[in-house]
Parts: sequence; C-alpha cells; structure tokens
Amino acid sequence: MKKSNWKKHREYAEAVSAQGPHRGDCPFCGGKNTFSATCEYGTLMYNCYKLGCNVGGRFDTDMTAAEIRGICAQRRVNQRKR
Repeated sequence: MKKSNWKKHREYAEAVSAQGPHRGDCPFCGGKNTFSATCEYGTLMYNCYKLGCNVGGRFDTDMTAAEIRGICAQRRVNQRKR
C-alpha cells in the first residue's frame, strides 16, 4: 500500500470515529457496512471487513481527558477491591 493511501485511510478513520465507534460503508472499496473505526484509550483502530479490501490499521493517538479520568477511576476501584 502506498504511503499516501494509509494517510488517507487514517484521516478518514479519525474523522468518523471522533464522536465514538463508527460502522458504515467503506469509502475506499465501496463495501456496504464493512468499515469500522474506533478510537479508545489512545489507540485508533480501523478496518474494512470486505474480502479483497486491504484497508486497516492501528495508530497511537492522544487520549481524551475523559479516557484518562476513566482509567484513573477504574484503578481506584481495583485498589479498593484488594
């Protein structure tokens, strides 16, 4: 895959997953409801499930404040259980 292609894939995945997990048509191969993207805990993951479409990847990103607060809260709960 050309470098310019993965940049386009990543930019699209970042855009559609900005409001939460996304599932929809793949704009690169035209597959219906085959593209998914999610960005959680500092990791952007995206993939097209259509056979023959090679769109997919994983990138580290910045975590949101809400994600950091959630991790800290979960650690506090886990420590109390000990």
